[in-house]
Amino acid sequence: MTVSRHESKCVFTASSSAGGLRAGVAAVKITPPDGIPVSGYYYVRNSQGVLDDIFAKAMVLDDGKANAAMVVCDLLLLPRSMLIEARRIIEEKTGIPAGNIMISATHAHTGPAIVGGSSLDDFLTSADKLSQDYAQQVPKWIA
Repeated sequence: MTVSRHESKCVFTASSSAGGLRAGVAAVKITPPDGIPVSGYYYVRNSQGVLDDIFAKAMVLDDGKANAAMVVCDLLLLPRSMLIEARRIIEEKTGIPAGNIMISATHAHTGPAIVGGSSLDDFLTSADKLSQDYAQQVPKWIA
């Protein structure tokens, strides 16, 4: 068993003594900067501080023949384009096939508004630079 901590990451790995299935988990902080528009409302509302950090949490399973990853993000939603980019980066960095990667959101209504393909993007974020910059970083943090 291995546990390591690095600023916004916590990684844990374990394997059975028989060597049948190995699992690893990690969490990366994805808390946006203050002032970013908040999702889940039909009016513009900007964040005013952080009560609790939000995370992308991952689990990878490996049976020696195939591996798979599951990632859940403390966000309202994840646009398809963001999922495709995150899977591409994960596959490139780890070799886990994109088809073996599941990424989901917890549907948190008090997280950042994610720019990425909704007709509400411009209205909810006012084409906000913070939102655009944040959305570009999320796939990298997921990976």
